[in-house]
Formats: sequence, C-alpha cells, structure tokens
Amino acid sequence: PMPIRYSLRDNRLTPDPDDRYAQVESSRTASLDDVVDEITKRGTAIGRGDVASVLDTFQDVLVDFLTGGSNVSVPFANYSVSIQGVFTSEADAFDPSRHAVLPRVQAGAALRRAFRNGVPVERVEPSAQTPSLRSYYDHLAKERDSALTPGGVGEVEGARLAFDAEDEAQGVFFLAEDGTATRAETVPINKPSQLMVVVPAGLAPGAYRLEVRAAFGDEVREGRLLSVLTVA
Repeated sequence: PMPIRYSLRDNRLTPDPDDRYAQVESSRTASLDDVVDEITKRGTAIGRGDVASVLDTFQDVLVDFLTGGSNVSVPFANYSVSIQGVFTSEADAFDPSRHAVLPRVQAGAALRRAFRNGVPVERVEPSAQTPSLRSYYDHLAKERDSALTPGGVGEVEGARLAFDAEDEAQGVFFLAEDGTATRAETVPINKPSQLMVVVPAGLAPGAYRLEVRAAFGDEVREGRLLSVLTVA
C-alpha cells in the first residue's frame, strides 16, 4: 500500500517554540463513485450498478435505524446519535432553537485492527496551507452538509477558516452551478475552526458549492466543502 504522507508543522498549543505536530497530507478524497469503481475492480460477481444500489440502500437503512433511535454497529464503524446543547434544569425540555440531534461515527473493530499492526508512513514537505472545510450545518433546516437556507444561519467547521472581513477578496462564498459567486456579507463568528455565517437572502433555488477564501501571507487561497448544498 501507499504510505501515509505527513509533514511537520508548528505546534502553537504549547509554549515550546520547537514543538511540531504531524499533519497528514492526503493526496485525494475518494468519492462514492470511486468506492463503487474499486469494489467492481476487485472481481465482485455483481455489476457496478448493483454495487451502487446496495450502497445507496445501506445508507437509507442506516439513516432509518438511526433516526428510529437505534445504534448501528458494523465491522468498520459504529454509528449512534447524540443530542447537543445545554439543558438549564431537570425540568427543561428539548428545544430545537437550543438543542440539536446529531449523528456520531466511530471507527469499528475491523477498521481499528487494520491500523493496529502499523501503517507505512513517509515524511514530506508541507503543502501550501488552505482553508479546510469539514462540515456545514444549516440551523434553520437542522441538516448537515445538504440544505442551504437563504437568509438563515449556517455554521462551518474546519481548520484555517479565519479571514479578514474587510478584504472583499476574502470571506465565505456560495458558488452556483453557473459559476456565479455570492459573498456572505455577515459572518458573526470568524474563528480558525468555526464560522457562523448569515446566508445571503437572494440565493436562487439550486445547487451550490461552499467556499472560504483567506489570506496566507500575501496570497489569498480558497478551500471548498466536499458536499454540495441545495437551496430548495
């Protein structure tokens, strides 16, 4: 197998100026289509369309179990549900404006076992730093990495997200399918690991890519969320 590539970066969480932390330098992100292609290449008796159908059905069944209150444990992952938010007292009840039901995923026994015996690694030079978008949560739709509500509030989580709000070249942008980029004018929380953004009210129905642009030195670089967001 190919080695896990990593670089060393300055660790700003400790007072020691010489401390470093390892940053995995991923060469790609495999999509569902890539997974289906790889399964098909490995000589499975069923065709590509059947593989894709099984994976789609697995996703549907998984969602049904989780939203029905069940945990799901398979060899490669353990799925469960958590409730986030503070309850002010024993008598407090679930309030969608203060609490959220979210899925949780942990590595399963088979996946942990695959790493237990060691994985080859290779040190490389650090790649150019860019904003890294891990997830987007739409607070009105109560959906993660799928819905986009014009005029609503969204939360972006990731790394290296903070930007200079005074620079029009930087910020949170919503890219329509025709390439039109709409910049969010209001970002109440602008932190390296979290952005709270007011979604532009004028976004038309359709699919959008979420992009954050931030300056690194004298260069503005962009990072995109892998998931496509949809305005209904």
